[in-house]
Amino acid sequence: MTAPRDYVDDPRFTSTFELPAGNGRSSSFKVKYADYGYRNEADPGKENVFLFFGSMLGSRLVHIGKDVLAKKHKVRIINLDRPGVGGTDPVADPKASMGLWRGMSKHRSSFTALVVGY
Repeated sequence: MTAPRDYVDDPRFTSTFELPAGNGRSSSFKVKYADYGYRNEADPGKENVFLFFGSMLGSRLVHIGKDVLAKKHKVRIINLDRPGVGGTDPVADPKASMGLWRGMSKHRSSFTALVVGY
């Protein structure tokens, strides 16, 4: 069995990307996210992807325990930290957080995803 600290430190749960300055941002914007569950390396277009944006003060780490379940049901979960939470930079305008979704789709390979949030 994996020790809890080793499990949480898994690189799949601590990924980062940066959106470049632009679209109303004067500087780059760092986003921390977890990318776990099922992966189809041979044909990523056949993955069932959930882009997950958790509750108001939730972290990407809240749902990493679902990794085994996601693999079992062949679902890939990409879970972003909300702006100002975890390793994601804060935003002055909440509407600007929608750019995270577009940025994620450009950062990762192209995929079709179901967006889940609460």
